[in-house]
Formats: sequence, C-alpha cells, structure tokens
Amino acid sequence: MTDEERAARTREYNRRYYAKHRAKLIADAQAQYALIRSDPTLYGEWLARNRRAHAKRMTKPDFVKRKREAGRRTDVKRDRLKRNADQVRRRNENPALAALTRERNSRWQKDHPDAVRRRRHKRRARKKNAEGSFSSADIAAILTAQKSKCFWCEVDVTQAYHVDHYVPLARGGSNWPSNIVIACAKCNHRKRDKLPLEFSRNTGGEVGAKNRWYSFSQD
Repeated sequence: MTDEERAARTREYNRRYYAKHRAKLIADAQAQYALIRSDPTLYGEWLARNRRAHAKRMTKPDFVKRKREAGRRTDVKRDRLKRNADQVRRRNENPALAALTRERNSRWQKDHPDAVRRRRHKRRARKKNAEGSFSSADIAAILTAQKSKCFWCEVDVTQAYHVDHYVPLARGGSNWPSNIVIACAKCNHRKRDKLPLEFSRNTGGEVGAKNRWYSFSQD
C-alpha cells in the first residue's frame, strides 16, 4: 500500500468515524473550548499551539492543495447560493412567475410522494443529529417485506402509507433503513415519539410491541 493510498484510507476512516459519533465529538469539543476560554493562560497556549500547527501544515504541498480546492468549492457554493437568492427575489417580485413556480412545485410533490417523504425525514434527521439515510428503493423493499401492510396493525397500506422510525429520532433512533418501518397514518400519528413497548402499552395491547424481522445494509 502506497503512502497516498494509506492517507486516503485514513481520511475515509476518519470521515466514517465522525459521521457515526458527530454529536458526541461536537459536544466534547464545545466543552473543551469553553474550559480553555475560561482560563486566559490556557487560551493563550491554545492559540500558540494552533498557530504553530497551522504554519507546519502550510509547508506540506498536499495540505495546501486540499485547502485551495476546499476554498474553490466554498466560492462555487457561495456563488450558487447568491444566484439562487437572486432568482427567488426576482420570482417573488413577479406574482405570475411565483404562482407558476408554486404550481410546478405542487405538481412535482404529488408526482413524487416517496421523494417528498425522504426529504422530509432527512431534514428531521439532520435537525436531530441522527445518522443515516434511505432511498426510494429502500422504502419499496420495506413495503414488499411487510407485504404492503402496516407494520403495527397490519392494515393494508397499498393506497397510502407513512414512513415511521421504529425507534424515534427523538429517542436516539437512526435514519438508516434498518430503523424504518411502513405504517398507516393512524398508527404513525398515535405512536409519535414512543418506543415500541410504550406504544403497545398506550394502545392497551391493541398493537403489539413487534420486533423487526428483516434488516437492510447501512452501506
């Protein structure tokens, strides 16, 4: 294995580790920084160490190259956001164009309900710092595994269904397919952020505290 391959492998491992432990790493870093800022001496030493480390890294061509590439990506993203903001402003200034955009978005949402659900859950997971994501193919596979029935009450959900987190995001559940079940609207609304056993008790045993009998890869 070459040095470049070893470095790439290390970066990939670090990326996966950070994604898995993001919330804890951020909390630990914030606590450490708060402790350092509370002591002027510690803060001065911390600044000096960081400056020395940065100066040393800037002598490495690979680091400088990656830093410049990251800066270019940031510039491209900033320009794209500015263009999008200008487009939104122009659209909002034109009532006819704004109405046309709303109609187009509404039509797209009706034609792509799975994508809408996926985006909604992805946004919720991001706000909860939950790891993982799922695709339309994952939902189709889960729906097939459940034989188009609600995971909880087994009513038919062929016509309409909700995507439910087996362990709620608010209770530490992930957004991986392995934590996703298909539920009817009634069960999903009743379950909310309850754990399976809590949900079963809340319904007086009407719904059993079922376990997942199928699983999907998280890769």
